[in-house]
Formats: sequence, C-alpha cells, structure tokens
Amino acid sequence: MANGEDVIADIKEVRSGEGDDARILAYEFVEAYSITLETDEQDFLVESLDEELPPETPQLNNIRMRFFPYFPLTVGSNFITLNAVVSIADPHLEVLKRYNQARYQTTSEARTDATQVDYSEAPPSDLFIG
Repeated sequence: MANGEDVIADIKEVRSGEGDDARILAYEFVEAYSITLETDEQDFLVESLDEELPPETPQLNNIRMRFFPYFPLTVGSNFITLNAVVSIADPHLEVLKRYNQARYQTTSEARTDATQVDYSEAPPSDLFIG
C-alpha cells in the first residue's frame, strides 16, 4: 500500500462497464488482512529451503507473522482507490498458508456471532466487479 503497509486479500477490479472501453475505478478487497513481520534481522537474512517449495523460494518458517483485519470495523468487501495501491503480487506460499489459517479462524469465530448484516442493497448497475 502507498502508506507502507503489507496487505493480503482477495482483490478484484471495479470497472466502469465491460469490454474494451471499461476502465478500472478502484479495487475491491475481500477478507483483507494487514501483515506485520516479527523477527530478528539475523533470522530474516538466513535462507533455508523447504522441500515442498521450488529451490529458489526461501523458507519463511522462522518469521513470525501477525494478521490483523485491514478493515476491523466493517463486514464484507471494502473498496480501495487506485492511488492507495503501490503493487499487487502473488504471495509467498507460506504467507498464503498462514493467511488461509487466519481467515478460517476469523470465519469460525464469526459464525458464533449473532451480528446480522443487510446485503439487500444492490450496487450501481454500471459497475462491473470481477
């Protein structure tokens, strides 16, 4: 992100219509988490390899990752302006594994919550999300 945060999410483009004339208006972040890394500098620089990963992929098992909801006061999707995003890339396999664990834990906790959200309001008809 432009503010220096590392965020992992399912990201979709919000476009003004479909086809060649469509332009990207924003990004939709679904199940977004901010990630902070906690490690000693020495641990971070050591590259040991995991047998399941390609040989050029460094192992991240020694790095402690903390996942915090990126939008802690909202439920569902959130929209981000284009200028707030610096880059989008596929996450390291270890980061993806831990992200899925964090999502599952949060989803399991949410199922026991009695909070109800009304999703009946339809988005504008001229927006394409996907």
